[in-house]
Amino acid sequence: MRAKKGNLLLVLVLAFCCSFAVRGEANADEGETETGLYRYNDFQYTYNSETGYICITGYLGSEKEVYVPDSIHGVPVKYILYLDAYNIATPKKKLTKVHLPDGLEYLGGLGGCVCLREIEIPDSVEVIANYAFENCRKLKTVKLPGNLKKIGAFAFDGCSSLEVTKLPNGVEEIGDCAFAGCKSIRSMKLPSTLEKLGAEAFLDCTNLKEINIPAGVTTIGESMFCGCEKLKKIKLPNHVTEIGEDAFADTAITEITIPATVKEIDGYAFLNCKRLRKVTLKGTKTKIRRNAFWGIHKKAVFYVPKSSVSKYTNRLIASKSFSGKKPKVKGRGN
Repeated sequence: MRAKKGNLLLVLVLAFCCSFAVRGEANADEGETETGLYRYNDFQYTYNSETGYICITGYLGSEKEVYVPDSIHGVPVKYILYLDAYNIATPKKKLTKVHLPDGLEYLGGLGGCVCLREIEIPDSVEVIANYAFENCRKLKTVKLPGNLKKIGAFAFDGCSSLEVTKLPNGVEEIGDCAFAGCKSIRSMKLPSTLEKLGAEAFLDCTNLKEINIPAGVTTIGESMFCGCEKLKKIKLPNHVTEIGEDAFADTAITEITIPATVKEIDGYAFLNCKRLRKVTLKGTKTKIRRNAFWGIHKKAVFYVPKSSVSKYTNRLIASKSFSGKKPKVKGRGN
């Protein structure tokens, strides 16, 4: 159910580049490339005359180890939009190490570098862009920047060797599928500053056993932890309002407490959670969509406010969200 990417990356690249005015003069070691961009040594770039910053848009060299310049003719390099964008001499599979400059603020374009094993990102970087390290399958160690604010969609998607266990305090947003398929992540500590956690953010992280959800997160998106087959325990923040479709499908959780603030549990949210035996619903008006609890343990018990036992029993039956003959619903203190 991953989002269809298609040519989205190319569209984003072109849109970003269009915001830059190409530098007017070419120096001795510069010249306009076939793409209409400018070149400095083995790097192609664009220059924004309004901000005075340079954006690297491609590496054209043949080295396996690359040093990105911190400036070009005295103009700071603040953005890396795409590295290896039009490189024929050195396919991405041969790029083994990249040195990033201090002062960089926006990092993208290393996706598909299948031989890249480690990288140190300068503290100045605030955004790791969409698809930045997508399918870097051997990438194991990443030093994340202290000033990081956003991790884009698909940023580390498919990085099956990645062993990141903690995100720096200050991160506010994690995009869709940001860590999907990161099969080597066993635990993850998310910062208290986090406010947005995208759909499928940890999809198919099959060895993830432990993770926290910060208080600022209000939506558990579609397939957020789907396929995390070793995840046994999760605590939902008190301000969560929605649990998305397939959010915890095929996990190993044994119990879950749904805060009173949750307005809706979408279809298949806990699909095939075969070890789930205890569900506590604190609210009285939570909507339960079709097959929300299909495939959980046959002896599972739903604990609800005493005044809502019959209501929840009817909701579970009407929504066909429980695969047993009849859901067992018990009242507890309101």
